[in-house]
Amino acid sequence: MDIKQESAETLRNKCPACYRQYNKFEHLLEHMKSSYHSVHEPTCGICKKHCRSYESLREHLIGNH
Repeated sequence: MDIKQESAETLRNKCPACYRQYNKFEHLLEHMKSSYHSVHEPTCGICKKHCRSYESLREHLIGNH
């Protein structure tokens, strides 16, 4: 994931995973540290839900689809 620092005058700092925007780059970094966004998280191919492990993805698929 690329995190770009952008000036507050032009565009806001956007999370590449959830697209939430922040006025300050520091706030974006704090969001990224506290959230569990990761390009390595397995994703459900049906509903695009992110799971923390392949085991939880398997349980999601069995229980929800």
